[in-house]
Amino acid sequence: MCKVEVGQGSYSGPIDILASKDQKITIGKYCSIASDVSVIMAEDHNSKSLSIYPFGRTETTNRLNKLGDVSIGNDVWIGKGVTILGGCRIGDGVIVGAKSLVTSKQNLADYGIYGGIPAKLLRYRFPQETITKLKDLKWWDLGNKIIAKNAELFSFENIDVAIREIERIKELIRKSTENN
Repeated sequence: MCKVEVGQGSYSGPIDILASKDQKITIGKYCSIASDVSVIMAEDHNSKSLSIYPFGRTETTNRLNKLGDVSIGNDVWIGKGVTILGGCRIGDGVIVGAKSLVTSKQNLADYGIYGGIPAKLLRYRFPQETITKLKDLKWWDLGNKIIAKNAELFSFENIDVAIREIERIKELIRKSTENN
C-alpha cells in the first residue's frame, strides 16, 4: 500500500486507491472528501504489448507503471465519485465537482471550482485579490484550539470580515509569542 498523509481536521468517505507501495498521497488540513472517490496512481495494463493483460506483473514484482504521486492542498472539497489520476496537484481551497476526472499532470489552481471529464476550471471561488490574501493567511495553520474557539469565522459569508478577524487573531498570537 502506498503512503497516505492526512492533515488535521480532514475526513473522507471510502477512497479506492490503486498505487505502488513506494508512492504517496498527501492530503492537507481541513479537507472534505466524499465517498466513492478513486485515486489511481499506478496501472498494470500496457497498451503497447501483445496483450493488455498484466502477465507476470504483481505488486510484489513492482512492475506497475507509476503515474506519479498525488498532492491535495488544504481546505479542499472533493465531490462524490471523483477520479484522481496520479501526478496531479490539487491546490488550496479547491472544489472538485462530483463525478469529475482530474487527470495526470493536471494542477488545479488555488480556490478554483473544477468539474467535468477532464476537470476544467469553471470559475474561482473569490476575486484574485481575496485569493492572494487567503493564500498568505494560511488559516489552517492556526491550530485546533484557536480554530475551534473561532469556528464561526469559517462560516462567514462576508469573506472580508472573516479575513480581517483571522488577521487580528494571528497578530494577537504573534504579540503574545514575542512577549514570552
